[in-house]
Amino acid sequence: MGFNGWMESVTGADHDAAMITAIAENRRATDAYEELMQDDDFQRRVMAFSQLWPVLNVRDVRQKLGRDAFWAQDRDELFDRRRRVGVRMQPVGWTDGDVPTWPQLLRTIYCVRCNLFHGAKSPQHGRDRDLVRRSGRILRMFIERGRCFEWTD
Repeated sequence: MGFNGWMESVTGADHDAAMITAIAENRRATDAYEELMQDDDFQRRVMAFSQLWPVLNVRDVRQKLGRDAFWAQDRDELFDRRRRVGVRMQPVGWTDGDVPTWPQLLRTIYCVRCNLFHGAKSPQHGRDRDLVRRSGRILRMFIERGRCFEWTD
């Protein structure tokens, strides 16, 4: 809820897809992200978060691979099946070890948010908990240190 509230306040858009696109393409947000990436703490958190990537779209996994896909296979097997059937994931165009771009980071955090609300993620599952915790901390740091609530156009 906080993520969507923040996106709406920054963009004025009515729908999630429009909000994400507007923030991902926003020059001020991109500049703030690039500046924050010069901060060792912020950069360390972003890079640690990216070690958990890619993030599969849980709804798409369930539709294409079945509701039990996460429990029926190990991660390597699941990703092999994902490639064969084209399950959506974030970030697009990212390679392990790359420094994430602002759009990649934002869209991955949004994917985590969607999986949390629509994908029956569990706080008992360590990876799920790490994804939610890390994305929340990064987003909070971005909002506070980027001072985006003070932006006026």
